[in-house]
Amino acid sequence: KNITAKDIRQLSTFINAASGRGTLPTALEGWNAFLNPLFFSIRLHLGRVQSMGMLVDPRTTWLVRREAFRDFGSTFGGIAALTALLSNTPGVDVGLDPLSADFGTLKFGDTRIDLWGGFKQYGILSSRLVIDAYKGDTDAAEKTLLSFGRGKLAPVPGKALDFITGTDFLGAPVDKSVVGTVLDFGPLLVQDLLDGFNNAGGGVKG
Repeated sequence: KNITAKDIRQLSTFINAASGRGTLPTALEGWNAFLNPLFFSIRLHLGRVQSMGMLVDPRTTWLVRREAFRDFGSTFGGIAALTALLSNTPGVDVGLDPLSADFGTLKFGDTRIDLWGGFKQYGILSSRLVIDAYKGDTDAAEKTLLSFGRGKLAPVPGKALDFITGTDFLGAPVDKSVVGTVLDFGPLLVQDLLDGFNNAGGGVKG
């Protein structure tokens, strides 16, 4: 089959989206300066959704859809094989619950390694929504979507919303003490230094 100009344009779009350079919808193009500080890596998340969407979009050409399936198949197949191989390593555990954030994640001690490049979370979200829909629980589905959306906020607006509501997007209580507030809204370097100090046996709370 001859390659057309449409094939080339769509393949370029797929490559950009799959590599984290998603395209803002036309209606939001003028809002880029507002969305960037509000959401964390918004074009990355758009790219994840748009690249997977091209697999089922009827407007995607046959050639581009074939290449997209090949790309995702080889990538996810390789990651799954590597994850299964590493799961046999003593001391390494792999989450198997598709409704858990640790699904497909390598775990050893307090360390988590996610090899899925940001794609896995949308699979987990879909699994949770399917279960909520099967149960007919619209409230749970709404809560799932809101929690997922809150997790995509940039650090400052995300922490501000946590402080206002009193809980984070997982429902855990927020520390509103002076130390906790400074750590939440201060540079990440401060939190890293505190974590290192506590892990070494220190006792500073935050």
